[in-house]
Amino acid sequence: MDDILGSADEYKGASIAARFSSVNFDSANSVITAKFKSLPGQTPDNLTLTQVNELERKRVNYYTNFSTDEIYSEGTCFNNSVYIDVRYALDWFVNAIQVDVYDLLRGSGRVPQTDAGEASIVSVIDGVCRQALSNGMIAPGVVSEVMTSDIIATTGNTSFDGNLNKGYLIWSQPTSAQSQADRAARKATAKKIWLKSSGAIHFVDISILLEN
Repeated sequence: MDDILGSADEYKGASIAARFSSVNFDSANSVITAKFKSLPGQTPDNLTLTQVNELERKRVNYYTNFSTDEIYSEGTCFNNSVYIDVRYALDWFVNAIQVDVYDLLRGSGRVPQTDAGEASIVSVIDGVCRQALSNGMIAPGVVSEVMTSDIIATTGNTSFDGNLNKGYLIWSQPTSAQSQADRAARKATAKKIWLKSSGAIHFVDISILLEN
């Protein structure tokens, strides 16, 4: 067990968290994946193949030697199939939306409950989405049937073919469709954002055929 956990004065979880904390989401192509990262100051654990397989079965990350390198693997969240980089980037995205929309409301004399006012909020959201596209969090691609159905049901666009050609889609409820109660409460109309993750390549399967 000591081999798996490492010495008591090492904190591999804190070290990988520090790597992610250094990501500057305002820079282009700045997002990272946890897999293959080295952890300065941390000692790799000596793991057998059986131990590695068991850790991966339980979705436990580990830091070990691979050939001449020291790498962190697999880079997943503990109890589901989400990768750390996806979860961390999503946290940044949600926070950026909240901060930028707040700044709009606070910095404006008044954001009216009109189509123009709602458009100003959508413009702020679009700015964050474009930054997510720039930093590599999202990318154009085809979404699942479930998301495709949700987009069609929400937007009413029955011709949507499942391709998020910008990597994202923003929907804003028309002001004419908002309930009087929500308008009286000075709420913005409903907003919804669909994103396509850029993903990350962790494995490569290459076939080589040689014939005389």
